[in-house]
Amino acid sequence: ERGWTALHYATRSGSRLAATMLLDHGANALAENMTKASAISVNLVPLSAEETQVLGDGLRKAKKMSVIRLKCEARAGGPPARPSTRTLNPKTAPKPAALGDERVCKKLGLAVAAQVKSSKTLLELEIGADLGPAGMEPIGKAIAANTSLLRLSFADSAMGDSSFAHVVDGLRANVNVKELDLSGCALTDASGEAIGSIMRAHASRRRQ
Repeated sequence: ERGWTALHYATRSGSRLAATMLLDHGANALAENMTKASAISVNLVPLSAEETQVLGDGLRKAKKMSVIRLKCEARAGGPPARPSTRTLNPKTAPKPAALGDERVCKKLGLAVAAQVKSSKTLLELEIGADLGPAGMEPIGKAIAANTSLLRLSFADSAMGDSSFAHVVDGLRANVNVKELDLSGCALTDASGEAIGSIMRAHASRRRQ
C-alpha cells in the first residue's frame, strides 16, 4: 500500500523486534526498499543509534518520496501515551534513546535535509522529534530550498525555542507550504516574534 515496505509498518507500530529483524538484512537492503517507496512512517522510539543510521542511509538514497513521517510514539499501535499537545512537557514526552546522542541527531538531520533539498516529489514532512540544533539547522536550510512541500509538521516534537530558532528562516523562506503544525513544540513567548514573522511573510506572499 502506497509503496510502504514491511520495515515501514514495523517501525510505524513500534515493533522493535520486527524492525530489528528487518534491519538485520543490512543498510543496502533497506536503502533499496526505500528507493522504491513513496511514503515512510517511522516510530523513532524503539530504534537504536545503529538502526537510526540505517534509516538515514535509506533516506539519502530514496528517489520518489511523497510523505516522510518521523514520530515518537510510546506504545505499539494506537495513539501515543502522552499528554495533550497543548500541555506537552518536554521532560515527559517519549524520546528515542538514540537521539540523546548529538552525533546521531546531526546525522539523521543531515539525511532528512538531503532528501528534502533534492526532492521534487515530497509533499508532506513530519518531524515529531527534537533533533537538537545540530539536526534541525540543516533541515531548516533544506526547507528553504524545497519547492514541492505542501504540509509541514513538527507537532509533538517538544523541540523548544533553541531548536526552533534553527528552522525559522527556512519556514519563513519557503513559499509553497500551505499547512504548518507547531502544536506540542514546547515553544515559549520567546518564539512568538519568530512565529509572527513567518505568518506575516506568508500572508504578504498570498496578497501578491
